[in-house]
Amino acid sequence: ATDQILKWDGDSWELATDNAGGTAPTDADTDDALTTFDPATGYDINVDGTSINIDADALEVADDGITAEKIGNDVAGDGLNQNASGALEITPGTATDQILKWDGDSWELATDNAGGTAPTDADTDDALTTFDPATGYDINVDDTTIEISADNLQVKGLGISDTELAADAVTTTKILDENVTVEKIAAGANGQVLTTDAIGDVVWATPTVAPTSTPNAIFFADTDGTLATTEDNTDINDDGGLAWNPTGRSGFGALYIGLDASLGTARQSDQVKVQIMENLNSRLAYPLMIQNRTELDTGVGAVGMLFATERQGNFGKGAIAYVRQQSFGRGDFVFLQQQDANSDNPDIPDAVMTIKNDGDVGIGITEPTQQLHITQNMRLQGQFFDSNNQSGAVGEVLTATATGTEWQAGGGTNTNFAENDLTLDGDRTHDLAGNNLVFDGSGNIGIGNLPGAPQDKLDVDGQIRARGGFAATTGSEGTPSYGFFTNGDTDTGMYRPAADEIGFSVGGNLALRIDEPSLGNTVVIVQQDLEVGGTVTVQGVLEHPDYVFQKYFEGYSELKNDYYFSNLKEVEAFVRKYHHLPGIQSANELKSKGGFDLGKASKINLEKIEELFLHTIEQEKKIEALQSKNTALNSELEALKKDMALIKAMLLKNEQSN
Repeated sequence: ATDQILKWDGDSWELATDNAGGTAPTDADTDDALTTFDPATGYDINVDGTSINIDADALEVADDGITAEKIGNDVAGDGLNQNASGALEITPGTATDQILKWDGDSWELATDNAGGTAPTDADTDDALTTFDPATGYDINVDDTTIEISADNLQVKGLGISDTELAADAVTTTKILDENVTVEKIAAGANGQVLTTDAIGDVVWATPTVAPTSTPNAIFFADTDGTLATTEDNTDINDDGGLAWNPTGRSGFGALYIGLDASLGTARQSDQVKVQIMENLNSRLAYPLMIQNRTELDTGVGAVGMLFATERQGNFGKGAIAYVRQQSFGRGDFVFLQQQDANSDNPDIPDAVMTIKNDGDVGIGITEPTQQLHITQNMRLQGQFFDSNNQSGAVGEVLTATATGTEWQAGGGTNTNFAENDLTLDGDRTHDLAGNNLVFDGSGNIGIGNLPGAPQDKLDVDGQIRARGGFAATTGSEGTPSYGFFTNGDTDTGMYRPAADEIGFSVGGNLALRIDEPSLGNTVVIVQQDLEVGGTVTVQGVLEHPDYVFQKYFEGYSELKNDYYFSNLKEVEAFVRKYHHLPGIQSANELKSKGGFDLGKASKINLEKIEELFLHTIEQEKKIEALQSKNTALNSELEALKKDMALIKAMLLKNEQSN
């Protein structure tokens, strides 16, 4: 009836006659989801516009309004309960005639303000009907997402679609395990199974019957969704698919990809573990692609295939790799060989052959400079074809031309030096590679601008340099190994009298012999007299006997403080006993040693000369002292003579006086 209102009767909300005529209600509080009461229009319901909207004067759940935060784990929220049937209903009142009022956060139970002025509801989009004094307000619902059932406001069955639900609203934790029952899953047709379609949706579909001809086999679907062993359309490229056949390759199993299923096992190779087939007429097919997603252009990004023949371990020693060197994945092919006897796999530094991106091939080198660059020996058992695709005839020589190479007949320019006079047009190197080059037979070899034919086995006009020394036979006085032969004189030169000795032979006679060093000194023996027409300079550690004078005059010498200066009596006694000066080798010592140290002898001789000078200086001092004494005695004698003459004169005068 008009102007009815909702009142709680103790069990549920029931329609009741409004207690009209009372004092008009006021709405001084806030946060009650109602506008301030207007006697002309009554209350308006405030909505957030996110989870609940007012559309066509009715409340409705907003699109994407029901988020995970809006649905509690017990499928309930403020002011709502889930009843025994699973429907959401408004929380029951606690006393008769209660009404729902908004307190700013939620709908709360409140006492009805009876007897007020009957409100009116002239505005729209407040989800309320026009106020009826007899029945009060009615709540408008869209009857699609929200409905009123048995005087309860509830979400309508199947009313929440993906439009209202946020993307993450319904999660596994929001759905109780017991709620996922057979009744909750839409039924499919008889025999169908749940599967995923082309766009990823779970759907009911009729299954394809699995083949039973090969036990334990694994089959995969073609592009049309059927099994890979079925020829069910005109596109042969989708036949075969991907299948593992445990009976393939003699019972060891094999994997087949893309084989035409209409031919059955006729195209299955029994020699390989993996067989891939393409069917691209007049096109380059790439049945397999391996990729390393690298953005580096420094040669460290590579992809390869490892080869192993190890029975026990899981490593390989050979590999083929493609090494990125430039942008857009450009790079080089490298063949890798890991040669160590361990479990290391090959890596880029183990490259033995490289095929550059520009087509140059290097064997033993990673940066070839020619179309084919080989760093070590090459052996060709077949024929070598020139630029004209000719293999050449016996005796022909491969010659460089302006356009490449060409086999030419022997006798041409720069061909065979055994048959022709040649002129080199550039530096040449002949690698003996451990082999010998022998010029046999009679005849001589000349090098340089000789005045005539070479006179010996090797006749050189110019200097000869031997960086490792010259090797020769021992030789003798009459036939020296290194001869200085002129005009038939063949007995003058150098030879080896014994081990570690050099002898100089002149006219077949040993003139000078140099022996290996002894006690740090090189022994040089002159067989006859040694005549020096210039200065003889003695090299080595030279020591002058300045210590003689230092010790004599200073009493101490930093050169040789243990030096002792013998007086002449000591020297006389030593000479009387040993018949040679102190510090000088005797004749027997010189004879036993076969010579003497010239430098040491010079130092000793100078020492004796300095000692002699000191003895002379002492004698000079003694002579000067004697001379001084003699002069004094002469003076005294002259004085005595004068005194004697005076005495004689006095005596004579005395006699004459008598």
